[in-house]
Amino acid sequence: MTYEFRFLGLKYQSPNNPLFRSLPCGSAADGARLRNLVTSQMNKPAQFKFNDRAFVSTFSGENCNFGRSNAIDGWSAEFTQHPDLAGKIHFVPAFFVDPNRFGDFHAVMDGAFAWDSGWPQKVDEGFAQQQLNNNEQNKLSIKPVVRVINKVLASSSQNSSIIRTLQDELAAVLSPVQKAVSRFIGDTDLDSQFLSGLDILHSKLQRRDSSASSRPTYMGAVAANFFTHYGKDTFDKNVVYLALLAFVFDDSFFLF
Repeated sequence: MTYEFRFLGLKYQSPNNPLFRSLPCGSAADGARLRNLVTSQMNKPAQFKFNDRAFVSTFSGENCNFGRSNAIDGWSAEFTQHPDLAGKIHFVPAFFVDPNRFGDFHAVMDGAFAWDSGWPQKVDEGFAQQQLNNNEQNKLSIKPVVRVINKVLASSSQNSSIIRTLQDELAAVLSPVQKAVSRFIGDTDLDSQFLSGLDILHSKLQRRDSSASSRPTYMGAVAANFFTHYGKDTFDKNVVYLALLAFVFDDSFFLF
């Protein structure tokens, strides 16, 4: 652990690779430990900043109360509103809570990280087989690709031709299973839920912090794949999630 922190400290010295902290948590003592992790690096050259504040995130943490009566009071008193960090950080955690509850965390959150937005969790072997049984392989969907093309090329007259070409090329290379689940790859349901939750958070954020005039931050996940393995002696977890969508167009790589 000592080696890891020493190595990370060296990485924070490089201005060429912006970094931000993603924090774990647990006991009441973790409050001081996490604050120290942030304050020790927040003014280093590589610290990623948003609106002149150190950008900080988490993986989970919605149940960490730091010895307080609940997680909201814990994160507020021991972290975001603590004198060591108040007004100095932009906190965008990956709390696994109903987005409709984001407003409850107005003393804590400056935005939300949708950790699971990068991979379609329900698309597993059993789900894919179910879609095959329903003959969904005959209903190839490229709606996510269409959204990207329309966004990147705006109102280009080439859009329709490009979309048809991509649809033909995808139909030629995708397996029946891939075609069967294509309409679930690249869906934005979770993104929409988070954005709605951040709308609820917005007005309360303004009341908390006069400098919080911009909208809350939404951060999505991007990964080629996500792999986790823990043995039965720990979390007993073994999963592989694939990216929502990846394709190359005009020498540009798009990953969703």
